Amino acid sequence: MSSNNFFDLTSGIDIFTIDSKVPAGFGVRALAGADFIVGSDRPDCVYGNDGADSISGGIGNDSLQGGRGADLLSGNAGADFLLGERGNDVIYGGKNNDTLFGQEGDDFLAGSAGVDSLIGGDGSDAFVFSVADAVTNPALADTIADFSDEEGDVIALTDGSGNGLTEADITLEVNGTDTFIRLKAGGGILARVQGVSPGSLSGLFSTVKATLDDTEPGATALGSIPGGTTVQGAVGDEDYADFFQFQVVQTSIVNFGLSGMSADADLALYQDANGDGELGGDEIISASDRSGTANETIENITLDPGKYFLSVEAYEGNTNYSLSLAGVAGTVAADLAGDRPSTARLLPPDGEVELHDYVGGADAVDTYRLEVRNPGYLDIFTDNQKADVNLTLWSDRNNNNQLDADEIVG
Repeated sequence: MSSNNFFDLTSGIDIFTIDSKVPAGFGVRALAGADFIVGSDRPDCVYGNDGADSISGGIGNDSLQGGRGADLLSGNAGADFLLGERGNDVIYGGKNNDTLFGQEGDDFLAGSAGVDSLIGGDGSDAFVFSVADAVTNPALADTIADFSDEEGDVIALTDGSGNGLTEADITLEVNGTDTFIRLKAGGGILARVQGVSPGSLSGLFSTVKATLDDTEPGATALGSIPGGTTVQGAVGDEDYADFFQFQVVQTSIVNFGLSGMSADADLALYQDANGDGELGGDEIISASDRSGTANETIENITLDPGKYFLSVEAYEGNTNYSLSLAGVAGTVAADLAGDRPSTARLLPPDGEVELHDYVGGADAVDTYRLEVRNPGYLDIFTDNQKADVNLTLWSDRNNNNQLDADEIVG
C-alpha cells in the first residue's frame, strides 16, 4: 500500500473505530501513543506504529501490524494477517484461517478456530492451543513454523476454561520431520510443529496464565488508585514471573506488600516511561528483594496519575504468594521515621532496603537504625527529593542512646 493511501490518526492516544470517514482502499495509521483501534466489516489495514496499541479487526480479511511496543492484536472473523513487529505482543487470530507472526520480542500467539499458521520470530514465544480447537484431520491442524527451544519457546495449553490441561494429557507423535501434538483423550490434534522432534518438545509445555501474564498486554488488572485490593498467585520454575497493572487516577500515597511465601520471590514497581510498551530494567520505579521468605514491601510511595505495573518474580524455588496494594489520595508521604535514636525506625538486617519517607518543615530530621551483624559494605543514597537533604551515618559506640559528634562515621 502506498504511503499516500493511509488515513493518519493523531500523535496522541487515539480511540478510533474505522467507519466511512476512512476512504475505501485506505489503511489506518496510528502515529504514536497507546491507541485503541476497532476495525470495520470490510477488509482493514491498520498500522499501530509506536506505543502499546490495542487493534481489533472486524469480519473482513484484515492486515493488522502492531509496530513498536507491546501490542494486543485480535483478528476476529476473516482470514487475517497479524504482525506484532517489535515488542512483546499478544496476538489472537480468531475465526478462519489466520497467519500470526510475532517477529521481534517475546510474543504470545493464539490462533483459535481455523487453520492457522503461527510464526514466533525472534525471542521467547508462547504458542497457545485449546482443546476447543482440536481437529481430527491432520490437514486442518494449526502449524508452528519456527519453534525453537534454544530461544526459549514454549507451548501453552488450555482446556478452554482454565489451566487444567498439562503435558501429561497429550502425546507427541512423529510425522516425518514434524511432530503432532495430540490429546490422549479422544485423539484430537492440537497442532503440527514443523521441523521439531518430540524429544525437543518434551518439558516445554506450560499454561496460558503462566505465559500470558508475563507480557505487558496480558498483565492482570488490579483496578485503580485511590483504592486497594489483595490477590493470590504463585510463581516458580514453570511460571517465574507474574505481571499486574493498575491505574492511578489521582495523586496518591501507595503501599504494596508481598507475603505468604514459602520460597524467595521479589517485588518490583514499573512505569512504561517511554511509552514503547516494553518494561525495561531502567523503568523500575522501586523494588524490594529481601532474601529468603521475608515479606517484600514498597511503602509510602507517591504516585502521580498514570498506568503502572507490578511484577512478582521467583528468585529461587516455587511459592504461593499474596499481593496487596492500597492507596489514599494525597501528595505528601507519611513520616515513618522518628527524629532521635529512641524513636529511630529499625531497618531490616538483610538485602537491599528502599524507603520512601518525608522530611521538612516541623519534621526536620528522620532517624533510622541498622544493626550490622557481619562485616561488609554499606551504600546509602537518596534520590527523587525536591529539596536539599544531608545524610549522616553514626555509630553509638558508647551505647548511651545518643548521637554524639565524635560518633560520626560518614
